[in-house]
Amino acid sequence: MKKVLIVEPSSSGYVLIQKGNECGHKVIVMTYDADDRKIPERYLQYADELVIVDTNDDQAAIQKAREYHQAHGIDAVVPGFEYYVPLAAQISADLGLRGLNPNTVRSLREKDIMREALHAAGVRVPRFRLVSTKNELQAAIDYVGYPCVIKPVDLSGSMNVRKVSTFEELLAGYQAINQTDITDLGRLSRKDVLIEEYISGPEFSVEGYAEGDKVTFLSITEKLLSPEPYFVEVGHIVSADLGPDIEETVYRYVADVVRALNVTVGPFHCEIRLAEDGPVAMELAARLAGDHIIDLIEYAKGIDLYKITFDSFLGQIEEQKKPITLNRNLFAGIKFFFRPELRSYSAVDGLDDLKSRPGFQEMDITLEPGRGMDNSSYAGRLGFMIYTNENYEELKTTLDEADRVVQFT
Repeated sequence: MKKVLIVEPSSSGYVLIQKGNECGHKVIVMTYDADDRKIPERYLQYADELVIVDTNDDQAAIQKAREYHQAHGIDAVVPGFEYYVPLAAQISADLGLRGLNPNTVRSLREKDIMREALHAAGVRVPRFRLVSTKNELQAAIDYVGYPCVIKPVDLSGSMNVRKVSTFEELLAGYQAINQTDITDLGRLSRKDVLIEEYISGPEFSVEGYAEGDKVTFLSITEKLLSPEPYFVEVGHIVSADLGPDIEETVYRYVADVVRALNVTVGPFHCEIRLAEDGPVAMELAARLAGDHIIDLIEYAKGIDLYKITFDSFLGQIEEQKKPITLNRNLFAGIKFFFRPELRSYSAVDGLDDLKSRPGFQEMDITLEPGRGMDNSSYAGRLGFMIYTNENYEELKTTLDEADRVVQFT
């Protein structure tokens, strides 16, 4: 039995707890266990032990892990959410375990450092400028040009990310980030603002994992986005129907991104835009994708990326001897209930109809009635449904039709 420490799980990290248990590991969860870092009991019940510490205090968390390791032993440290990838890397290095390089891991969390690292490696990125004061806005836009995208450098879930086409919109976007105390999982965002070139074209994410210099791809996931100027992800389809030539171009490019950012162990989730002249990275995260994308991969292909994650950090990947094989050959899609015209709702109708449609797998309502909705980010999504189909077009039709049936009032 291997002892695996999961650092502050959230989103798909919640499921890691259950999957670690099912893989036969002893699962130790490090968490603050309060506020928005409190893990739902339905996931926490699969943990063998709980290590409670302020996970936003790196030194305190590293010391706690060191003490636990000295008393009981730890075989692997796995980040449970994007914000804790650097901390997991630091703990791994401190304990002498496999993990990402703590000296380069910031480039996987902070978008400005990521852009600089990719640019230095000769990998295409959008034109960008980092802005720290209002007086720097005009020079930044003179370089980047309109339309552009403005975003925080260290948040997730499309929070405060928007497309802007005028200086007035640019200033409003800057002030929303720079003059507001934005917190997520108890972490205060940096005040710097990233202004970057708007890349037109469809958006995709690429999922896989790294073992040293070897990069293994599992899916190119099609993203369904809300109307601009925001970029809320309202659905995903595994796998995108791109054709072999475009797939190969995307894979070669993303492999360059993975290696340039020194991802050498564990899963990755790379978001790209497919411009007319090729793919361009929006960002890369060295952790499991959220939004049930990992579940879609398993529904469509029968590949368990949760297990692969544990195997990778434990040094148990046998990819060189036995390549990954597909156990299924389906398309799987998720559609989030997103109603930007609403600010709250009191009732929902039509859910019973979803289960009778072909390919239904699961559904859930995740935002309770009466709660306020932020329709510029993931916080405005009300729930989701997942379907599978052997045919890509039929799957998209099912997702769209089922979405129209569900009414929120």
